[in-house]
Amino acid sequence: MNELKAYEGLIRNHVELGAELGVDISGLTRREREERLVVAAYEAWGDQMGAHINGQFAIVIEDGETHGLFGTRDPLGAELLFYYETQDGRLLFGTQIKDLFDQPGFNRELNRELVQFCLGFTYVPGEETLFKGVYKVEPGGFFRFGANGLQLGRYWELSFEPDETKTLDQWADEIESAMEASLRCICDEGETPDSFLSGGVDSSYILAKSAAKTGFCVAYEDQGVSEEEDARATAQHLGRSFEGIKVSQENLFDDVDPNKNESMRKLNKVTWMSRSDWMGTYPKEATHLIYTDEVADLAKPVAYKAGSGDAKKVKTHEFGKTGHETMLVDMRGKDYDDAGWEDLISKLSYEEMVSLIADDQTELDVIGKPATKDKDGSNGRAEVFAVSGIQGIPYGV
Repeated sequence: MNELKAYEGLIRNHVELGAELGVDISGLTRREREERLVVAAYEAWGDQMGAHINGQFAIVIEDGETHGLFGTRDPLGAELLFYYETQDGRLLFGTQIKDLFDQPGFNRELNRELVQFCLGFTYVPGEETLFKGVYKVEPGGFFRFGANGLQLGRYWELSFEPDETKTLDQWADEIESAMEASLRCICDEGETPDSFLSGGVDSSYILAKSAAKTGFCVAYEDQGVSEEEDARATAQHLGRSFEGIKVSQENLFDDVDPNKNESMRKLNKVTWMSRSDWMGTYPKEATHLIYTDEVADLAKPVAYKAGSGDAKKVKTHEFGKTGHETMLVDMRGKDYDDAGWEDLISKLSYEEMVSLIADDQTELDVIGKPATKDKDGSNGRAEVFAVSGIQGIPYGV
């Protein structure tokens, strides 16, 4: 017997699917009927089941015959589906990444190579994620996991086939009809939808066309980057109520607490400090950390005697070199071991290098580094003792 292991979604053509598959869905709740339909669709069409469902979905089913796992995601990727292979050969899955955190065998580790993509695009393109080893099932894709390991496939791919036979007005009418049809089949009789509202054209159009009574908006404390004001004005213009959901520095990263990392939790507990309450969250007493043999080896000082063989292997550095035009902005996105870094820092004099190391906020025209005013700079320094006016460096906390 096939068993549904995970499901999130909304099936729009549930009436047609039920009739085609011979599944009686009368009297069932939305969740009950959709769970019954996706299992029946898998039994009828296998890994091509997604091509028969009109809606958004993330589905994982355990095959009763092979005892393997099958997972699939809607064509446009409206629902999310993630998977992770453990060291002992099991497959973990979830419709949110945080669903994986407490599952046995999951090791929470940052995928450092993709940080620059996340910062540049505000999302991570492709199958990978910011967590090492965690992958997304691609839109229109599926996976099978069993005796033959992990296998990936697709049931749908986007194609571009322009139709030049219709006028612009005809296309506008067709798009409007399609939008109205999609909004009609979102809700069952007696249900009322809610609507996300940013204040932009797309979300404003959907709120105007839908039966939603409330527009919801992500709101930030800094109104300079928040769309709350525009969204509120749009809702008011359309005669709908409005609710802004506040997102702050305190709750934005609740799910990335390293204390939940299995390997880290065995050794130490990390103390969180907050810029909004620096003195209140600064530790009042010393934190006792475990000093492992590995850490001890890394901490051993290395000294070279003048003239020795080891000393001759140490690369010397020349200060104040000229003849190249590398500037700090040129190194944006470059690897740490890129040769350009040596060209860049070799332009600094000894005094400028000391200034950079001692105070990362200093201005250095020679490499195009502007002065910064950051009380929490990259070297971890902060003015934590406001009474005395001295600075402390919270190492080892």
